Amino acid sequence: MYLFVVASPVPAAKSIPMGCRLLYPQTWRRGLRLWLFCFNNLGGHGLLRIAVVGCGWAARNLHLPALHRTGVGQIVAASDPLARARESLGAPKTFESWQEMLANVSCDAVLIASPPADHAEVAIAALKAGRHVLLEKPIATTLADGQRILEAAAESNRTIAVGFNYRCHPALLRLRSQIRAGQLGNIESIHVAWTTGGVLSTREWLGERRLGGGALMDLGCHIVDLWRFLMGGEIQSLEASSRSVIMDDETATLSAMLDGGAKGTAELSLMGGDKFEIHVTGSARKVTIHPYSPGMAKSYRNQWSAFAGAIRGDGRVAATLTDGYVALQAILSASQDLPIKPIEPYPPVEFPISAISCTRTDYNSIRTTIAHLRRQTIVNQLELILVGPTVESLETSGEDFSMFGAVQKVVLGPINAVGHGNASGVRRARGRVVAITEDHCFPDAGWAEAFVNAHKDDVYSVVGPVMRNANPDSYCGRVDFIIAYGTWMEPLEAQEMNVMPGHNSSYKRDELLALGGRLDRMMEMEPLMHFQWSAEGRRLRVEPMARCRHVNFSRWRSWFRVMYVAGRLFGGLRCVGWPRPKSLFYAAASPLIPFVRFYRVALLFTRPGQGLFKFLPLAPGIALGLSLDGLGQFMGYLFGVGSAVEQHGEFEFNRDKHVTSRDRRLWISR
Repeated sequence: MYLFVVASPVPAAKSIPMGCRLLYPQTWRRGLRLWLFCFNNLGGHGLLRIAVVGCGWAARNLHLPALHRTGVGQIVAASDPLARARESLGAPKTFESWQEMLANVSCDAVLIASPPADHAEVAIAALKAGRHVLLEKPIATTLADGQRILEAAAESNRTIAVGFNYRCHPALLRLRSQIRAGQLGNIESIHVAWTTGGVLSTREWLGERRLGGGALMDLGCHIVDLWRFLMGGEIQSLEASSRSVIMDDETATLSAMLDGGAKGTAELSLMGGDKFEIHVTGSARKVTIHPYSPGMAKSYRNQWSAFAGAIRGDGRVAATLTDGYVALQAILSASQDLPIKPIEPYPPVEFPISAISCTRTDYNSIRTTIAHLRRQTIVNQLELILVGPTVESLETSGEDFSMFGAVQKVVLGPINAVGHGNASGVRRARGRVVAITEDHCFPDAGWAEAFVNAHKDDVYSVVGPVMRNANPDSYCGRVDFIIAYGTWMEPLEAQEMNVMPGHNSSYKRDELLALGGRLDRMMEMEPLMHFQWSAEGRRLRVEPMARCRHVNFSRWRSWFRVMYVAGRLFGGLRCVGWPRPKSLFYAAASPLIPFVRFYRVALLFTRPGQGLFKFLPLAPGIALGLSLDGLGQFMGYLFGVGSAVEQHGEFEFNRDKHVTSRDRRLWISR
């Protein structure tokens, strides 16, 4: 814990910024003056000419729609290192370098939505070039950089606003007015509960506090400013705590003493679905606000209206640079003694392949998988990596492991997500190729050797196995297998595909390590990673000599839940970073998903060695399962992942709890 006291050089705003109100000209003279000002100062067309630095999710899905709706400006240029990102805004001019853009584009203002570590350099350059600036939060990643921006702003006489859009949220504006009018009585506490799916984001910087990532920097800056805005005064003290396992500050708590003696608390997380609640308790009554409900988009529109009004001299920005600096100072001071995720050097390659086997309970749950790994034709060249929550969970009761090339044990603490366990094993692996195993998937003897041979020429990023059904006597198990693994069921020739079996495939270790902080998130959603890699031009191959027997869900009660959770996870993960209209479109189209997938499953039985006569008895169960999956996708597109990651982990580990008593005999020592 760190006690923090702050005194702002500029008090928090005592009145609602005029730019957050609808401005109607009172007379034709006022309208004429504004038109002449715009004509003379904004390129002769009355609109702000805006250049964008950083064309990622925020610029594309939050700022661009707001600009279109308000009509206060138009984007004339965009810069981003990624061609696909900079082209997504539809700007007439695009640049890989923001320096080149500022030097060659005539514009009035610059939107800076790049990674926070770049904010200071870009903002200072834009101000020195005479441009107005709308700077996303946090304004910088160090106080020194924040001070440099303050000095540049003071020298430039340009307008600079900070992207604290919640100051312009209609519901929060009303709440602030109620607090100031005393309608809630004396404010006793303001509690915020905010979770996002940031852990699943592809933004690498989001996992490192020093780059502006983690829940404290990404969400905490908003919370500090929100408390100041609502209460109209300064924060008297601030304490923070956090958990850093998968990424820096993946979860965090804040506790503050606010102006007037109110207590401020916040629970922040980048590990869940999108949820944002603000609970204000006064002596007279309580109020709960859900900022993600209607009004979120309007907060960005109001923010841009306020910014444009301030440039015209008709109002003030919603959040000043000083507001941004105070929030940065508070979070950095409160978090300076908190640990970050430990960084370990990756080991050198010493083996042709490493096999990762993860348990969330004890060694018995993976004993059968290990028994099959002992039978590998190249077992003496195979590195075995056991991952578990405690030292005791990996106690092997004197079993012989001398046949393996090497054995490592990785202790993580509680394991709630499959991806985290597998990613931790990847980071410790010394094999050129890493293969993921499950406690309910048993590889044939030639499995490891087939993977090594397929990866020899460095052609393929992912090599997957051909799958066999380990419990075909169960109708539920057969249906589950066809839906989940029918694409790779034998007989199947070697061929390239755009997706491989999740949690059962092999990878070139260094390509996974290149994902950095995204590795845990991508290992949680392997099929989506496969689709992304395939779209990037990487090659994926199914290898028929690498065969596995997969134990499928055979208890109907478990299977019903699994189908829904799998759909919710897929839909929720797929739409991370999408604009809301796109998510709504896919949600609306979700009723078609079962029909499309049913047709594709039926086509699998037209392959050699199959036959529609095998499909017809399974058709009713397949239709039911795909309908549940479609319902899950519908909920995922609408409401995000929710708790599907945790529920998915519960089903993936200890599969023997979700099969019939007869199928439990497939495991040894049960």
